[in-house]
Amino acid sequence: MEKTVRRPVTSNDLPRLLTLHVFPGQFPFSFLDYQLLCKAEMVCRRWQTLVIALMRREIHELAVEKFYELSPLILHLKSFRRLILSCPIDAFDLLAGVLRRSRSSITNLRADIRFFAKLNYIRVDKEERRKYFPNLEDLWILIVDCDNEVTSEFLAIEDQLFNEINSLTLQVQVMSDSYDNVAKVVNALISWHTIASIKLEFHAPISSMVFEQLLRINSLTATQIKMICNDFDLPPLCLNYLCTILKERNIRTRNLVVRDWTIIVDPSSPIFAHPIDILRISSCTIDSVNDFVESLRVTVNQVKKSAVTQKETFYVKKLEIAGHCSFRGLQFLENNAHVELERRLKMTVPDIEVDCKDIYYWW
Repeated sequence: MEKTVRRPVTSNDLPRLLTLHVFPGQFPFSFLDYQLLCKAEMVCRRWQTLVIALMRREIHELAVEKFYELSPLILHLKSFRRLILSCPIDAFDLLAGVLRRSRSSITNLRADIRFFAKLNYIRVDKEERRKYFPNLEDLWILIVDCDNEVTSEFLAIEDQLFNEINSLTLQVQVMSDSYDNVAKVVNALISWHTIASIKLEFHAPISSMVFEQLLRINSLTATQIKMICNDFDLPPLCLNYLCTILKERNIRTRNLVVRDWTIIVDPSSPIFAHPIDILRISSCTIDSVNDFVESLRVTVNQVKKSAVTQKETFYVKKLEIAGHCSFRGLQFLENNAHVELERRLKMTVPDIEVDCKDIYYWW
């Protein structure tokens, strides 16, 4: 005898009084977790309407993480109105259910680029001209393993994803075999979302890989650029060469963050060719304190030699030094090394605000 699979059947409607009796209070179902809400949705049409209304009210942020997970995991953080989803990349039915219930209420979305590339395979009840996430304001995309297939699928569907967004963060895991594909994605997103506040974050084991990636990115003005080393040995990062690349590609940023590098500079050259609000050096080794201070002096003094308006001044407004930093040439001062650095900076470049309150030492 052939085995039949029993599917949940949604009945017409349970009486409203019964619903109020089972779930007393102003907001029925509000104490249920996400998994139980999905089960309650299948009881009847009335409950389905109530559950979807509740989800749209309580889920404004979606984070799709760990696409390599073998089994799905859903975590609903009600106090943050956040839904965290970990699942295999081909869990299309699960993703379809999540998007069907919440996509129109999501204002903040964090996901891998492969999630967006595979949306064509997910059945979503959407009008043809409507966007997948029509009310999205804040978008964070992780770009890893950006091969030709993922790139082409993402570029083909991008114009169906969002309306104009306010904030765009792109976290790139830089790989030598995907420079061009990453550049296609980044340049496309920048050109499509012209009024968004853009943040770029690059993770790489050596600085030359970040430089190669930057050389393929079109002109832009970013709110923030982060360069983070994922190698344990703190390889060198030359700020002067970074300055040259940013100037060549006409890439500007209001804030630059460098983390876990050995900072080297040419004392005769500036480290910025465009105005910047904050330079944050986090958990880095400054290879030569004297060269670093002198390079900042050259950066500030180039303002006086250039015929630019007062608005377009070439200097660093604020220098932040945080985390576990070391200063070669000042190691003998141990925990007071940053105090000596501050003193030298105030004497040489008094216009730069120096903030070392977040620095710490291990010894």
